[in-house]
Amino acid sequence: MSDKGRPQDSPDGDPQVSSDEPLVLGEGEASYLKVNCPSCSSAAATLRALRLDVPYFGEIIESIFLCADCGFRHTDTLIPRVGQAVEYSLRVDTEQDLFVRAVKSSSATVAVEEMGLLWEPGPASLAEVTNVEGLLRHFESAILSAKALFATDEVHRKGDELLEQLRAVIDGKRACLLSVKDPYGNSALIDPRGKVSRRELAPLEASELATGEYIIELGGEGDFRLRQVDR
Repeated sequence: MSDKGRPQDSPDGDPQVSSDEPLVLGEGEASYLKVNCPSCSSAAATLRALRLDVPYFGEIIESIFLCADCGFRHTDTLIPRVGQAVEYSLRVDTEQDLFVRAVKSSSATVAVEEMGLLWEPGPASLAEVTNVEGLLRHFESAILSAKALFATDEVHRKGDELLEQLRAVIDGKRACLLSVKDPYGNSALIDPRGKVSRRELAPLEASELATGEYIIELGGEGDFRLRQVDR
């Protein structure tokens, strides 16, 4: 492993992730913690946490785990604020609808139900600010990946059918209903035209949504593991 990817010494002598490691969002002062790697059990691992103030999201916490020995890496972006569970929906039927601002937190579920498309949060889910076209392009990339991974006639047939429908929406030749649901209320579709619908989710609806939320658990000897949060 090159020196660029290895933890360097922080001012107090503890190892830290290299300063040129990319941040997920923004910049800020970091806190460092020595932990054991869950992959190779090495003690030469570092957990870096940053508290940042980011437009649209407010305060967030970014964590980066890096092992200097085996290269294991885990990055996460957490939004500590918890609000009312909410759903935003938009009927996409004009070119202008593609440019509607989309704020997607790491706990958001994005769906185009009429096409059977569902994007649920997982351990690698990240917060991002994009637009409606960006969300549709994610589905396009996922379908292309599925076609490459599962090379069967049925997958290719269904994949080509979905790609044709998605690209028709992006080209303004077809309409669809896009929804974004967030059990913590940290996502939104923002449209000054007033075309976006917003509704608060009932507790039962919110409890059925995936969150993609994992907890970093540290043992007494510096052991490190991720545990999925149950709702």
